[in-house]
Amino acid sequence: RLTDAALSHGERLSSLVMARLLGQRGLDAAHVDARDVLVTDDRFTEAAPRFGPTNERLERLVRPHAADGRVAVMGGFIARTADGRPTTLGRGGSDFSASIVGAGIGAG
Repeated sequence: RLTDAALSHGERLSSLVMARLLGQRGLDAAHVDARDVLVTDDRFTEAAPRFGPTNERLERLVRPHAADGRVAVMGGFIARTADGRPTTLGRGGSDFSASIVGAGIGAG
């Protein structure tokens, strides 16, 4: 668990910085913490997504930004269990996160 918590810092910081940079460049951008959106099981460092709760959170926390013409900036790789413990998706987790989000919001 400690490993997952420690590994989450880089993703959180980089997505926050990117959202601010986009804002400074004139784009309407908002940071969305991936841990608030991506829900997983409790296999720490190799967590598997729980698509039902994740899709519900995508609808509630990400889709409104798009509906308002805002760019939602969210890191990948990091998530939380249903009870709030930090997890990571393991190797390839950032790409996997992007796929989960894209499928969940019907991008394509």
